[in-house]
Amino acid sequence: MQSAHVQWYMAKAGSYPERKKRKASEAIARAKKRLYRAQQAVAKSLSEQNAKVCTGIVFVTYNTVDAAEACIEAISSKPAYFRGSGPLKCRTAPEPDDLIWENLQCSRTEQIVRMVLSSLIVTLQLILSTAAVSFAMVLLTQTTVDMNDKVSVLSATVVASTFGLCVGLIVVGLLSIMGMVPFLAYKMERHHTFAARETAIVLKLIFFQVLNVILPATVFVALHDWRITDEWYPTGGQIVLNGLLADFIS
Repeated sequence: MQSAHVQWYMAKAGSYPERKKRKASEAIARAKKRLYRAQQAVAKSLSEQNAKVCTGIVFVTYNTVDAAEACIEAISSKPAYFRGSGPLKCRTAPEPDDLIWENLQCSRTEQIVRMVLSSLIVTLQLILSTAAVSFAMVLLTQTTVDMNDKVSVLSATVVASTFGLCVGLIVVGLLSIMGMVPFLAYKMERHHTFAARETAIVLKLIFFQVLNVILPATVFVALHDWRITDEWYPTGGQIVLNGLLADFIS
């Protein structure tokens, strides 16, 4: 904000055009808004610290490894309670740099609920993407069947354009999922460690990427009474090939 004020005074004192003066004034206004938001965030943080909300997690350090292992063994062999709460669960703590401290206040139940909601959002997105690809493949099959040898040039053009459309849909679907999964993991889910969050992201991406290829092909097999007939290859088989090509492009 001080820098913006300096620019404004320089513009006012000098023979600067009106455009630069207005730009300097707008910079001061933006700086004031950012400063106000920062002050509000600091006040909220201080109020939360004063509330002393118990997260139910305690970190204990030991002088020796043997002492830590003995503590874990003692609590594991016999349930322990603290002021009527428990039983306590003791395990080796992650590295401090790996902890997401602001998420420690979230309980296991809240973590599971948030993870389920984020998974449902991505699954819905995947279903919509897969449905669009399947519709394009059905259109491709009907188009190629209805055409005869007299319009082979037109057929090749339609087939190529539909093939490109299918690959484009898969690429867009995969890229959107690859962007949505990390976004929800950071904004919606509440993992206690960075390692747990990155592991969840990788597992979801692997699952959804494989499902995006297998699901459409399986649907076409189901439509043919679970038999891989000659009609399956230009439909389900082509979807698998499109998926592999889209994976390579992505």
